Amino acid sequence: QSNEALATTTFLDKVVEVKGEITDLEGLDIVLSNGAQATISAKDTLKLKKGDRITIKGRCVGYDELLEVVKIDQSTLIKN
Repeated sequence: QSNEALATTTFLDKVVEVKGEITDLEGLDIVLSNGAQATISAKDTLKLKKGDRITIKGRCVGYDELLEVVKIDQSTLIKN
């Protein structure tokens, strides 16, 4: 947990680039295998499906302790 708190304060409100495999896709939210949950534009979600390996760039808004994921918003699909 101390590493999670440190990472959250280090990356909070910073633009991050994250790579991973999509493990869940619901509406505009995607969850990646590396423990990141991102909100992405509707046009980008139409191109995606579970199991795709992607790279996204977005703003880190914190860590959700209940779901144990790093939350990222304003995400853009960099690579599919």
